Amino acid sequence: MKNYAIIAFALVSLLAFSAFALAEEAVVSTEATQEEAEISAEPGITPDSAFYGLKLGWEKLGVAFTFNQEKKAQKELALAKKRLMEMRKMAEKGNVKAMERAQQKHDALIENAQARLALIQEDTTETKAKLAAEKVIGIERALKAHQNRIEVLQDILAEKNLSDEARTAIESAIERMENRTKVMEQKLEERKERVKTRLRAITEKSEQEINAEFEKIENSSGYTEALKKIAEKRIQKTEQAIERVKSRISEEEANGINLSAAKTHVEIAEQNLEKAKSLYQEGKYKEAIATIKPVSNYGRNLNIVVKAMHRARMEGKNPSEISEIEKTQIRERVQERIKEMQNLSPAAKQEIKSAIREKVQEQIQERAKQSIKSLKSK
Repeated sequence: MKNYAIIAFALVSLLAFSAFALAEEAVVSTEATQEEAEISAEPGITPDSAFYGLKLGWEKLGVAFTFNQEKKAQKELALAKKRLMEMRKMAEKGNVKAMERAQQKHDALIENAQARLALIQEDTTETKAKLAAEKVIGIERALKAHQNRIEVLQDILAEKNLSDEARTAIESAIERMENRTKVMEQKLEERKERVKTRLRAITEKSEQEINAEFEKIENSSGYTEALKKIAEKRIQKTEQAIERVKSRISEEEANGINLSAAKTHVEIAEQNLEKAKSLYQEGKYKEAIATIKPVSNYGRNLNIVVKAMHRARMEGKNPSEISEIEKTQIRERVQERIKEMQNLSPAAKQEIKSAIREKVQEQIQERAKQSIKSLKSK
């Protein structure tokens, strides 16, 4: 009798909360055609609310009543999108603690989705092994879509006038999220290889034949088309970001600000952008996405740097103070992103780093000369 009372109480609580939860879901779905609009939408209850725990509890119940490991993982990745929406909102409010709470809940969802992989059985028949392959690829598709959402979040926040504390915190939080999704991506690749090995053992087909089977599954499941769309959007977005940065650089140079170091990075970004375009044309969408990622970061970070310099100039700061912004912002924000250029050799990376150091040093020396000249004329 006691158990029935507990169940009844739970059902009443869920019914009372369901109207609110469904209304919140509607806010997201009205703009579902645009990922930017999704992440920019109001997230409903946020981590700074006393009702946040109730929202999370409702979500967990939804996962519990999803009776399929593949679908559970996809559900958890969909819920992770809500955490991105909450993070954006909290970053805009400057509530770093609440933003980090959303990030931690996001990572927990990714970990749960990753754990589902181990529960997918390949079995000993060709049919069931192929079914396992379909499930793994279905989860991989959902993960790729979510990794793109993280990129969209970065695009949105790069345009916001966040506090230094909020921007530093969001960059750190995004890095942690990217690391977590990257681990899951590696686990998916390992699981795919395991399924391929099982299929080779069962069917006695060659590695080439098994790879062809997987490619067929990827095409029929919509995974390949999803990668194509993501690559296309990221290339378009990066092109726009680079053009905005170039425009900002031109404006600042017209005001006498030396941005040669930033221009060097734009040139590097444009080279990698062209490489990503070539990979896209060859149908290598996954490689194109990987290549465009550091380029997107260049565009976002250079945009932040130039905006900071513009604010400094508008506030009437003198050349030496603007030079300090160049030295810290460009060196710390942009140069760090060189590490992400996985497609370059160590020698090429070192060459670029050396070139940037030289450019920054040239700027500092030039600003020093200008300051001395200005003092002598007074």
